[in-house]
Amino acid sequence: MSWQQRIDRALDERRAAEAFRRRLPVTHGAGRWLEREGERWLNFSSNDYLGLSQHPAIIAAWQQGATRYGVGAGGSGHVSGYSESPPRAGRGARRLAGLSARIAVYLRLCRESGADRRPWWRKTIGLSPTV
Repeated sequence: MSWQQRIDRALDERRAAEAFRRRLPVTHGAGRWLEREGERWLNFSSNDYLGLSQHPAIIAAWQQGATRYGVGAGGSGHVSGYSESPPRAGRGARRLAGLSARIAVYLRLCRESGADRRPWWRKTIGLSPTV
């Protein structure tokens, strides 16, 4: 039996067992709700549990950012420099989260020492690797 025949047979078996996954188009599906063929479904697989992706203020902020900075990834920040917006956003996020300067320094020292790359550190401190 050729590899193509084995693949076709395995796919046929999955279809027969109703275990063949396929993507379904949705009319609207960026937030908490999916719409398909006129029906509305709660989207349990979304990370947008608060529905903020559809909030008018969030959309307006994204539009302002796209107008000011564009929508492309650009080049390497190490070669051509970087935009001032990520550091400014980071400062704003730290203020919003209420992190004191001491905690920010501690996190920076942990990052520089490599402690933040160790799984036990993340569990102990309770932070994601992006902090």
